[in-house]
Amino acid sequence: MNSTPLVSVIVPSYNYAASLEVCLRAVLDQTYPAIEVLVVDDHSTDDSAAVARSLGVRVIALPDNGPGAS
Repeated sequence: MNSTPLVSVIVPSYNYAASLEVCLRAVLDQTYPAIEVLVVDDHSTDDSAAVARSLGVRVIALPDNGPGAS
């Protein structure tokens, strides 16, 4: 059993491509060894999901449900 607890960072996103890379790089650059990053994309019409995937981040795509669902 791994003694380092996993930290999950969940980033809700709706048409956030312009700033998403900066946000995700800030998380990915942390020195803590056990981080998972999830982007919950609420039916963006920009390149938000592609930006996240280009950084190796898992994307959960939702239909247009609003921020509460993300």
